[in-house]
Amino acid sequence: MNKTKRRPVAGRAGNKIGNTDAIPTSTRVSVVAAPEVPKGVDAVATFIAEKSRGIENGALGAAERKAAERLMAAGVARGKPREVAAELVDGTGKSSRHVMVVGLGARRR
Repeated sequence: MNKTKRRPVAGRAGNKIGNTDAIPTSTRVSVVAAPEVPKGVDAVATFIAEKSRGIENGALGAAERKAAERLMAAGVARGKPREVAAELVDGTGKSSRHVMVVGLGARRR
């Protein structure tokens, strides 16, 4: 018999939604598709098909493109469906950003 005791999370007493042991992890985000990366963003994502050899010329800057291509060359980002690989790119000052490479699966012809 499972003798684990359930305790409510601090500050969440009276939570009537399922598991009271959950820690809130939601973050407010907005997603924008743009022809170039806006200044001041914390992260950028690029989508690749399976067996892609490189990143096409587009909106990514030089540092972001190199980071994405390093992930692909290392075999971390392969373009498999639902696969996400990320790397932190140092910028000038406090402008570091995350680069995410998201796999779409096999390319449809």
